[in-house]
Amino acid sequence: MIVKPYLIIPNLIRQPTWGGSYIVNYKNIQLPEIVKEKIGQSYELYEASKLSTRNSFEITPALELSDPQNPEKSQKFYSPESAFSIKELIDKNPTQILGDKYVKKIGKKIKTLIKLNQGRGNSYQIHVGQPQGKWLAKPESWFFLENGLVTLGAKQGIDWKRYEQVCLQIDNLTKKLGEKVKSGQLSLESAKEELQSFINKNNPLQFVNLLTVKQGQAVDLSEGGIHHSWEEDDEICPQGNIVYEVQENVYDDASTIRSFDKGKIKDDGSSRNLQISDYFRYVNRNPQDNDPQKLLVKPKIVMETETSVVKQIFSTARYALQEIEFSRKYEDQTSHSFHHLFVKSGVVQLVAGETKLTLTPGFSAFVPAAVGFYQVSSKAQAVILKTYL
Repeated sequence: MIVKPYLIIPNLIRQPTWGGSYIVNYKNIQLPEIVKEKIGQSYELYEASKLSTRNSFEITPALELSDPQNPEKSQKFYSPESAFSIKELIDKNPTQILGDKYVKKIGKKIKTLIKLNQGRGNSYQIHVGQPQGKWLAKPESWFFLENGLVTLGAKQGIDWKRYEQVCLQIDNLTKKLGEKVKSGQLSLESAKEELQSFINKNNPLQFVNLLTVKQGQAVDLSEGGIHHSWEEDDEICPQGNIVYEVQENVYDDASTIRSFDKGKIKDDGSSRNLQISDYFRYVNRNPQDNDPQKLLVKPKIVMETETSVVKQIFSTARYALQEIEFSRKYEDQTSHSFHHLFVKSGVVQLVAGETKLTLTPGFSAFVPAAVGFYQVSSKAQAVILKTYL
């Protein structure tokens, strides 16, 4: 087995209702069949990531295109050279690839999920901090690449019973109107208008904190998200919330508890199933834990030289993220954990031993733990995001 860095083939996730063109433009993907798609997410690293034998995506980027219902099942795959699953690499020697620290704490397969998101209008949702009933914990943290708008935590002194009642009323009305759409008694447009009119008078937004998150800020929800959603505003975030997200890969069905889906009715009259009773059973009502200032993270400079600045974005029990801004070159070393390197800006050369890779904005490399010393360089200023344990 050759232990060396590999380019990661990103998995673009179609989101026809709330995706956009930001991710495709960021990666400079010009394939006509991809440009026309609405992309909401790009999986930069997950358990089914494919690694490339190429040393550059500069001219013809390699990528997967998938449906949100099953990211592991590619609808389309673009790569002129052979590619292989990261599972194949890990199975040969989990400790060499993932690192002894990662294997001991997380296990012998990738459970870290790294995503680039263009999101808007998300449902109100929580994740439990520890397993509760059928629900698993899902630590996650966000790093905003552009200004964003979110709800984060419940307001102090709210009437929790009234909050639950409002969510139930909206859900019941959504289903009732949806049945009328299905039976032909009501047009979809009329159903949406009636539902929105009710929400305008009974908006759950009155119970939660709404705040702007500035570009370069982070939100750490690794101990359990307390009422969070991504919002919409054409002035604050005209392209939606552009978020670099690191999380433990736990599927929504096992971890995401929703109370309000913004009154969305699908074209066929159906609507998303919500878990309102569990939401209010498990939501953390502690005022201190609902304070957005506790969840907002200010990056800290941990190293500074003449040619580089390293900022710690967040550091949790399951993952950590650094932003590294440098000119000319920056040197680092893997040991007890793999490194995932994402190019935020600039064109970067990654060298480890005899391996040389070229990374352009929006693309990533996987550096196994046993690689040891490596160097990144750039002719101009460049910024990379490093995820590790």
